[in-house]
Amino acid sequence: EKEEVVFDKGESVAVYCRVSTNSDDQVNSFENQQTYFDNFTKQRGLKIYKIYHDRGLTGTSWKKRDGFNQMLKAAGLDVYKEIDRHTLKTKTSYSISKKREPKFQKILIKNTSRFARNVLSVELIKMLRQAGVFIYFLDQNLITTVHNDFILNLFMNFDENDSRDKSIKVRFGFKEGARKGKIYLGGGKLFGYDYHP
Repeated sequence: EKEEVVFDKGESVAVYCRVSTNSDDQVNSFENQQTYFDNFTKQRGLKIYKIYHDRGLTGTSWKKRDGFNQMLKAAGLDVYKEIDRHTLKTKTSYSISKKREPKFQKILIKNTSRFARNVLSVELIKMLRQAGVFIYFLDQNLITTVHNDFILNLFMNFDENDSRDKSIKVRFGFKEGARKGKIYLGGGKLFGYDYHP
């Protein structure tokens, strides 16, 4: 049985919203998420410390998610970005800050897939918990206490597999389109060319 979340009246909470593309539908989704959180917090007498957000970014990686990383800093974690000498890719790592206290004790997120589609995020959740910060996933009615670790791991695995499955389908679509002579142009332009109707 899941452990239920308890909010204190007047409690300050952080909110995190993420949409995976910059399309109009997703921007709408972002606005809808904000409205949803405004209503949720008002009904429970909570104060929003800050709404952190990222647009047009995947849930499988953290390195480019500035809003996400700002939230983690405010939650009492240190965020380190460094270049891997072998791959020359930026690597992001986290630790519990010895200097800074969290500015809130709870983070509200619509569902587990908005946080991260990556099972390694379980380690991040444990770090936040050690710092005294818990995440409440509204859709699943799930808070990140030790009691809920098993069910949380299940959701994270489902989210990561769903992301991987979508990625495979999209790549397949691009390959098949290219085979038929249709090339995906991303933002509407082919690199190195201008479009003149």
